[in-house]
Amino acid sequence: MRRLRTSICFAPLLIIALALSGSASERRLPRILPLEVAKARQGFAVSDRVLFVVDVSGSMHGELDRAVAAVLLILMSPADGFQAGIVTFADAPQRWEGVAEPCTHPQGIEHTRRCVRHGWAAFPMAHREALSHLLSLEADGGTEPGPALVQALKDPTPSLTVVLVSDGDFKVETVLPAIQAGQAWRKQKGLGEAPIMVWGAGTADKDTESLKTIAKVGGGGYWVASEERSGPW
Repeated sequence: MRRLRTSICFAPLLIIALALSGSASERRLPRILPLEVAKARQGFAVSDRVLFVVDVSGSMHGELDRAVAAVLLILMSPADGFQAGIVTFADAPQRWEGVAEPCTHPQGIEHTRRCVRHGWAAFPMAHREALSHLLSLEADGGTEPGPALVQALKDPTPSLTVVLVSDGDFKVETVLPAIQAGQAWRKQKGLGEAPIMVWGAGTADKDTESLKTIAKVGGGGYWVASEERSGPW
């Protein structure tokens, strides 16, 4: 399975995002450039199956556009056969239905296209649907990332990468057992551990330690938005 190396140059996406949204939204998404704050584990690479876990709790009220832009940055990455899913969380997780493509017609005639399971979408074909979903998100409620991460890790997809996008305004002590449980389930099923990449969508210094801890445990590094071009991009 093809994997995206973290040194790949992702295309700037603000103009593309606005073009895809059309008149659906007047929101001006920030221009996101990644800056690596905590190094990823050696050999880490984003796979072509990415499941985003996006914080939409009340503390994300002023940061949600930054979070959406971070997701779009990765969705615009030029990978063959790239598929992604989105799980949002506040008090409880909720998964985007995605854009499923069955492997066969009802009559049993085989598709020539790659099949896509429910809860997933193939890119770049599903950019418009994903953008519409992301721009419809609103920040409200409490912050419970643990159940969302368990749900993501228990997706039966081999070579899975999980990307947590959050401001980090939660107690990391309640999240680590959930990650351990999800990774244990994957190992039991023979799927292998899924690396967790962390995107910091907030600006409060007090919350970054939670995200750094999860990035260290997950092995995917901790990234934040930067106004200037920095890091491997």
